[in-house]
Amino acid sequence: MKCLACVLVIPVLMSLLAYRYIQPMPSGAKEPRNQMITLALFRFLNDVISLLSSFGYSKTELFKKAFVMSPLPEPDPRVLSTDEYFDGIKVRVYRPSASKDKVLPAMIYYHGGGWVYMSVDAYDPLTKAISLQANIVVISVEYKLMPEYRFPSQLEECLKVTEYVFRNAEKYRIDPSRISIGGDSAGGNLAAAVGLKFSQEPKKNLAKIKVQVLLYPVLQALDFNLPSYREYADLSCVSILNRVDMINYINMYGFQDQGTLEAISQNKHVSQKTLQTYRSLVDPGLLPVELQKRGGTNPKQSETNTTLSDAVRDNVINPYAWPLMATDDALRKLPKTYVVVTEYDPLRDEGLIFAERLRRLVPENIELSYLTGLEHGILSLYNYKSHSSTLDTLVDYLNRNL
Repeated sequence: MKCLACVLVIPVLMSLLAYRYIQPMPSGAKEPRNQMITLALFRFLNDVISLLSSFGYSKTELFKKAFVMSPLPEPDPRVLSTDEYFDGIKVRVYRPSASKDKVLPAMIYYHGGGWVYMSVDAYDPLTKAISLQANIVVISVEYKLMPEYRFPSQLEECLKVTEYVFRNAEKYRIDPSRISIGGDSAGGNLAAAVGLKFSQEPKKNLAKIKVQVLLYPVLQALDFNLPSYREYADLSCVSILNRVDMINYINMYGFQDQGTLEAISQNKHVSQKTLQTYRSLVDPGLLPVELQKRGGTNPKQSETNTTLSDAVRDNVINPYAWPLMATDDALRKLPKTYVVVTEYDPLRDEGLIFAERLRRLVPENIELSYLTGLEHGILSLYNYKSHSSTLDTLVDYLNRNL
């Protein structure tokens, strides 16, 4: 009888687990098997942490510990790496062993993780690979994280490290005329902000940033109903990142937790006047027509939460917080820019809008890599074949432009 019960119950449980965690990928998915497994594992981790948080544990701290539990980076004899402090901020400096005595180009890299997770250690495989394959010095920045530190703390630290690298280029055998910056997701936001700051307020006696690399960056907080935000709204979508998580990060980072998910997801954090004034900077009309149609119908603008919109307006329109808010004149002054955008990503549309604005202003300064059938974070998904091809394309861009 017990065996019969097992025979009946186990398939039911397996079916329920599969229904909960296994989601078929769209027909255009590049690596459907890897993507289904990765998404299922991410959902399972989210469920476990949500369960533990119901017992009083901090969800943020639990996620941080989950990421810290990843194995420490293994040394690679082909790449020299040292941990140092630049102007009081911890960094890791990578240099190919075969070029240990040569003057090389450099990239200053700001890691992703929603300004709240991840670290130099977590990004060690990627930054090490960039250094080795592009034959450049890479400086990976351990900027302070939320919730203890909010905007503009992270940006200020990245600016300090970047200036330090320029002023000490000779010491680290770096060619000051061939320094680039780069980052992914929240780190892409920081890279874009650093590039904007340096181009708007150039430092006396310092060379200019030659190239900026923006990998699926966070670029705006004006409109959370762009088609990609509607399409990848929550955990039920086929993206590791979704609108719910992104709004929570932005609310913590830029809005100092003054908003709510409900209010911000309905754009109640911006007044009609603000939205109309700045719409040309975040214009879904710049997207390809087929992408404008995705995500369902754009809901009618909700009534503004005046208290919230007054409190966060200065941050929403601040281009150093959200670089897509930069004027056309400011964009014209940016260094050469490489933008990677992934299809399955709530940040897809702002990345494409940013690239299109640059294309119309300075077409010679922008190169876009739009990765269809792939999700946010591809350069951190080391089990994907597409990880290698995406990295190869990035290295090729650096070889041609840095």
